[in-house]
Amino acid sequence: MADAFTQNKRRGGKGVSYCIINTIFAVFFGLALFTLGKGSCYTTRNSNTPVAVAVVPEANDVKAWFNLTILLGFIFYSVAAVASLGYLMKAGFLNTFSGYLEKLARILTYFVFIAVHVMRLSHTGKVCSGDYLPPGASDEDVEGYMIATGSFFMTYIITGWIMVPAMLIIMVCLKGEAWAALALDAPK
Repeated sequence: MADAFTQNKRRGGKGVSYCIINTIFAVFFGLALFTLGKGSCYTTRNSNTPVAVAVVPEANDVKAWFNLTILLGFIFYSVAAVASLGYLMKAGFLNTFSGYLEKLARILTYFVFIAVHVMRLSHTGKVCSGDYLPPGASDEDVEGYMIATGSFFMTYIITGWIMVPAMLIIMVCLKGEAWAALALDAPK
């Protein structure tokens, strides 16, 4: 009986932790969705500055890609936050369904993490984020760029690469034996 209680208590803590983390990211992506990406930015592979789509019709619409990535991040993190609350429920269909939905949403948030890397670190993403602007560029020089969105993406990338390893290190320090046993017993 004590084992079942401990297991349910761990599931509850896991659900609350996942919900808090995913909610934080959903809020950040939601704020970005409604505040960033208002300007347009078109560019090509051969240009280090935005181009006019009227002059270069085959230019990439970076705004559309940036905004789609932000929208997907908001949706997937929101679904993951809500689905993680299923860990708080007693055993049953809803618990099982929400567990699978949370795992699927987590995989999709990994997809968003990769997509943000691709969008922000590609040549067109760097151009529209202002990476090729000279230092001390004036306000007139930055018109047509999406610098705030590029900064948001870079902050998300850095946060992801710092927060996830930090959480893993903390978990290994707190639950070292259990994590070591899990790693040693894992199929090779």
